[in-house]
Amino acid sequence: MSMALERYAWPTWRTEAVRTLAAVADTLLQGRDDQEAVLRRLSHGQLGLEDLVVSRAQGGGILLRAAEFLDVAHVFIHRASAVPLPSTLDLRCTARFMDDPGDRDSRWIYVLLSTERSSMEIMFGGLRDVESYPVPAPADVTDDPEAAERAEIWARVLQRYKSFSPPSILAPDLHLTLDLIEALGAGDRDDGLSSYSRVTIAEVVAEVALRQGDKAPDDLRAQLVAPQTSD
Repeated sequence: MSMALERYAWPTWRTEAVRTLAAVADTLLQGRDDQEAVLRRLSHGQLGLEDLVVSRAQGGGILLRAAEFLDVAHVFIHRASAVPLPSTLDLRCTARFMDDPGDRDSRWIYVLLSTERSSMEIMFGGLRDVESYPVPAPADVTDDPEAAERAEIWARVLQRYKSFSPPSILAPDLHLTLDLIEALGAGDRDDGLSSYSRVTIAEVVAEVALRQGDKAPDDLRAQLVAPQTSD
């Protein structure tokens, strides 16, 4: 499973990270005259420009600020008092591996996948020897014997792990800020960094251009990376 995750899951997750970064950068670009308000809106009022210490100290452009915002936000949401990020920005992904105490032959390992990304669900469902076995909603159980059976098995599986956590694999930690600082240093040659799983400026700019369609300006990259010395 670890090899499958390395080969298929994390590249899929990286693509989602690029798309999410592009979405934040595009939103900041459209609201460049009041970036504080944009960040507050995206974080439910929890984060603002003062939280972007690295990018502001470096006079970083919109793209670097978007990257640091996502990095900081994904640390911040682990606080007990934090309001969760909008699902479109939440890149967390955890696979928890559990046994069924009622399955004496250990024929199955149950994997509880926690993610906001449909692409990750599709990817996991496509792995070899993996079968979809979703936890049914309470409303589905009443008139569906198969759903009722799944509900019974999942209840038994989850009950076992109430007092301790099952083995888990988490998506890689976000380090978008460091990736983009490295990409900025590489200039127009940053494409080569993608082979090292780094997020590059070129691919994020391309994703922003896709979002903007015909309205994308010719100098989009320049607008996204242009230094900002004041707020």
